[in-house]
Amino acid sequence: MKKEPIRDEFLKKRIERQKKIRKRRLAAFFVIFVILAVCTAVVLSFTVFFPIKRIDIQGSKIYSAEEILDASKIEKGDNLFAISRGKTQTIIKQKLPFVDEIKFERKLPDTLKIKVKDAVEVAVFKVKNKYYTVSSSGWVMEENKKAPKNLPLIICEVGCKVGGEIVFKNEEEKQILDSISTCIEGRNLKVNLIDVTVKTTLNLKLEDRFDVDLGSANNLPEKINHLAAMIEKISPEKRGKIDLGMWSSTNTKGTFVEENN
Repeated sequence: MKKEPIRDEFLKKRIERQKKIRKRRLAAFFVIFVILAVCTAVVLSFTVFFPIKRIDIQGSKIYSAEEILDASKIEKGDNLFAISRGKTQTIIKQKLPFVDEIKFERKLPDTLKIKVKDAVEVAVFKVKNKYYTVSSSGWVMEENKKAPKNLPLIICEVGCKVGGEIVFKNEEEKQILDSISTCIEGRNLKVNLIDVTVKTTLNLKLEDRFDVDLGSANNLPEKINHLAAMIEKISPEKRGKIDLGMWSSTNTKGTFVEENN
């Protein structure tokens, strides 16, 4: 008789343990059920649900909506959520290189909006005997046999392929070019040519009348400031050579040699 309470206590703990086990199993089953339900919903949304019935393309003044749609490879009936934005944007830009930016907007239940921004040519790079126009994002837009007018000609070691990004073969040249461009940006200076192939003699041509020797890449911001100040003081009818090759923090002088007509 004295052992009965111990037995009852043992049975009570056993029953409680079994209840906890059942609760854990029910919780695990519920979690698995929810996961399967979510997975099923995701699969259906990428296969059966949300077929595209309407494609609205706008923004480009260079390409028609039909050209952009054809390049995208998107068709009515495709799933609205199965489209890879990054991949589709790359495909469009490769086939239509005058496209700069593309934004996709899904409008449930069945509409895809494509907003296109056209690229603008900002410079031309010479590769062997060909000239390639490039956008501000570094996208190669067009190949030409002659250098297009009114665009700065950039001389450096690059690889160019229409419908792809410009590839700099020399990282130092890229850094120097970026520095020069940054220093000139916002100034009222027309750039005709930038040549960074010789690191000790960086050359510019400005305003269709000045050949500029910047020397090395040292003190570029200060040199460009000095250059801009010099040009402001030179009469508009004059042309010639500006030498800042020896410019330094201790020798802040530049020379202008007028070209004889």
